[in-house]
Amino acid sequence: MDVPSKTYERRYHASWAAKYGLSPLAALRSWVVQHRAAFQAAPRDLLVAAAADIARRLPLVAAREPTRRHRKHFAWLLGWHLRLAGAIAARSVQ
Repeated sequence: MDVPSKTYERRYHASWAAKYGLSPLAALRSWVVQHRAAFQAAPRDLLVAAAADIARRLPLVAAREPTRRHRKHFAWLLGWHLRLAGAIAARSVQ
């Protein structure tokens, strides 16, 4: 099996970002870095957009061949989905 190199993956992600711009999760990360705050303090629209983006991506990742790498990616996305859902729910209670 031919495994893509890290260089190829970096080029692919860089070209994807140049073509489509930052994903909502990456935009949330940029906000957190810029404001030096926890992601829970981000504006609600950023949190909702990131959660919706992850919810769209989860089925696509789940449908892939269940390699260790894809299972780790799915677990990572699912973890972020749970964190964002918790942050949005906490904001709704306040």
